[in-house]
Order: sequence, then structure tokens, then C-alpha cells
Amino acid sequence: MHHRALLALLALLAAAAACAPTAPPATPAPDRVLAVDANGDVIRRSTADEHSRFTVAAPIDKVWPALVLAYAEMGIEPAVVDREAGRYGNANFQAPRRINGRPLAQFYHCGSGLTGPNIDSGRLTANVVTTLRPGTEPGTTLASTYATGTLRRNDGTSTDPIVCASTGALEESLRQSIERRLAGSL
Repeated sequence: MHHRALLALLALLAAAAACAPTAPPATPAPDRVLAVDANGDVIRRSTADEHSRFTVAAPIDKVWPALVLAYAEMGIEPAVVDREAGRYGNANFQAPRRINGRPLAQFYHCGSGLTGPNIDSGRLTANVVTTLRPGTEPGTTLASTYATGTLRRNDGTSTDPIVCASTGALEESLRQSIERRLAGSL
């Protein structure tokens, strides 16, 4: 009898523990689900800051011309040129199939469909703007590049645009170009 009472008590405790609420995660998820494509693949968007930041060991007056040349090298025509605010780039340009000789898919991720990456079957309207500010140390500049995009599919459907995230390669290419130009001028 004592054995049955013990088993009943254990079963009751196990059932109560199974019904207890789970604790919320200690940290928020690093991204959120935007959509699920036709294959069931989840398209996510980072909840982190979308800016790529780096510090340049040169004053803004030297960094600005290097920034202008870096954008030209990438084939991004400026629509935003605000020297006083330190903003340069284009918030609404039709990206070519290749940037700086590299496929567009290396710079943006727009999810995948039945035929492969969505970016290969649509037109990307990109937003790439860099802001320059004085750095924390004298003679330095803080550069912050924001890069996102939206894709319209070429298949003739009237679907909503697909939100595309930067892979970080575009921002890194701009940074390397700026650094290379500054190294040649110092």
C-alpha cells in the first residue's frame, strides 16, 4: 500500500511539473520571421542594428573624398550628397546584376523560391547610405553604412516586394576601398 501511495504521489508531481509555465528566454531572439516561402523556408530579418560601423584613422576631410570614390568604384550613383551632415549614398537605386564584378547575391539575401535565390529572379531596389561623423579620438572618423533593399520579382505576378537584408559584403567592400584610398594618400 505504501508503494502505491508513493507512485501516486510521484505521478501527481510529474503531472504538475509538466503543466508549469516555462520561463521566458533570458535574451531576445536575434531575428524575427518575416515570411515563409513556397518551400517552407523561413525568411528572417535581424532585429539588430542594421548599420555597419567602423572607425577610420583619418579626419572627415580626408575620408569624404575616399568615400565618394569608393561609391563610384562600386557603381552606386549618389542621390544623397550632404557634406555638412556627412551623408552620402543612394536610398533608391536599381541595383545591377553585378556590383564591382561580383554577383548581387553576394551582397543581398532576399530568401529563396522554387527556382533558387529570389535575388536571381527579380529587380533589387537598394538603399545604401553612409554617414560620417568625427570619431572619439582626434583625427579619426566614425563611418556608419546602412544597406537594405526590396526585390520585385520578374515573373509577372503582382506580389508584394520582398524585403532583402545585406550580407555585410557591400559595407565591407566600401570600407576596404576607403581604407585602400586613404593608405595611398597618406
